[in-house]
Amino acid sequence: MIDKDLEQRVARIEGAFRQVMLIVGAFDQEILKAIAALRDDYPEHTIMSCGAITESVLKRIWAKENIRGNPAKMTLWPLMQGLQEHIDERLV
Repeated sequence: MIDKDLEQRVARIEGAFRQVMLIVGAFDQEILKAIAALRDDYPEHTIMSCGAITESVLKRIWAKENIRGNPAKMTLWPLMQGLQEHIDERLV
């Protein structure tokens, strides 16, 4: 029989993995475009794509954490500042 605490931790980790898979799945085409731009010698497009993907991920985290405020028109830096206390830096 599995320890109840261990079972809860495994369930929490499984949930986190599922969320990551959903996020990555939502951006698979954008990631492929960024890679193609790099291959085609357009690194500036790759950088812009990575920034856009990062912004979108941070906005999803913002919504998931129920943080006050509307992240819709925020750029990368304000998003990172607003999420700073909600992200466990040991996991980054």
